[in-house]
Amino acid sequence: MVLSYSPDRALVCGQVLGLSAFTVPLLPEPLILITLPIFARRTWALTALRLGDDKAASFGINVRSLRFQTLIMVSLLAAFPVAFVGTIGFMGSFAGEGEILR
Repeated sequence: MVLSYSPDRALVCGQVLGLSAFTVPLLPEPLILITLPIFARRTWALTALRLGDDKAASFGINVRSLRFQTLIMVSLLAAFPVAFVGTIGFMGSFAGEGEILR
C-alpha cells in the first residue's frame, strides 16, 4: 500500500501543513466581511451593554435581542476555525494560555 499526500485529504483530517494559499478554501473571509460591519455598527450598543442591562435598556437598547445576535455571530466566527483546523488544533491553541494561568 502506497500513501501519498493529497491536499484535499489533509484538509479533511484537519492538517494544514504543506498547504498553500491556493489550495486552502477561503471560507472564513466572507463571514468576516459580513460580521465586521455588523459589529462596527453595534459598537455603541455593545459598549453601553458593558454598563449593565438596566443602563443599556434605559438608552433604548433591546438587550435580549443584542445578546442573542451577538451570541450567534460570535458562535459562527468560532465555528469556522474549528471546522477548518479541527478540534485538536483548536484545543491546542489554549494550551499555552493554560500554562500561563497555572
